[in-house]
Amino acid sequence: MKQPLLALRISVDYASKPRAIDDVAFEIAEGEIFGLAGESGSGKSTITLAILRLLDMHGGRVHGEICFEGHDLMRYREREMRRVRGREISLVMQSPTEALNPALRLETHLREAWCVHSSTPWRDARPAARALLRQLGLPGDDAFLRRHPLQLSVGQAQRLIVAMAVLHRPKLILADEPTSALDPASRDECLSLFRQINREFGSAILFISHDLPSMNALCGRIAVLRDGKLVECRQ
Repeated sequence: MKQPLLALRISVDYASKPRAIDDVAFEIAEGEIFGLAGESGSGKSTITLAILRLLDMHGGRVHGEICFEGHDLMRYREREMRRVRGREISLVMQSPTEALNPALRLETHLREAWCVHSSTPWRDARPAARALLRQLGLPGDDAFLRRHPLQLSVGQAQRLIVAMAVLHRPKLILADEPTSALDPASRDECLSLFRQINREFGSAILFISHDLPSMNALCGRIAVLRDGKLVECRQ
């Protein structure tokens, strides 16, 4: 039987809130779109940060196992995790406008996302990056790349964030409330974008949201988190 891409069983303690996550366990198969639902404060973002091994920066302590491709990330040193974050596991943040630096041009965002994980010079990778932008419904020309984030619509900024997340063709994308800042039309475009990414690149997606209608439209399975515990799993 093929092992899952991601299999975790964790608990998380904060000094002010012991067992903020209480023995939560789930698996994600290769190429699967898996939903994690829950209200604000239920622990969804805590799980995202735990998978990326960034929770200690927020005062949290993780107990348990986070197995990615059969390897327990809890045993990885920080140097090893830096090779995983952004390359094998990428993150699409909640607010695209806040995730982008308004002082930097769009090409600079893409170049930095590329160069941190590849020894291939940006000048050689640039044509493929421009093609990726066009594939995701954005202009790939020089005029667009010279823009700054504040010159983008919210929908365009979201597509750029997704483009940065898939530059290295990650096996898993963590999408943390990606539709919460969007109007209904942009939300539908965002869901279509994630379907496209899943279909064309084969990336598995952990789609985290409190928006159950969107999750039902996108995800094959949905786990429901309440007060740090999984209370339901829907097929």
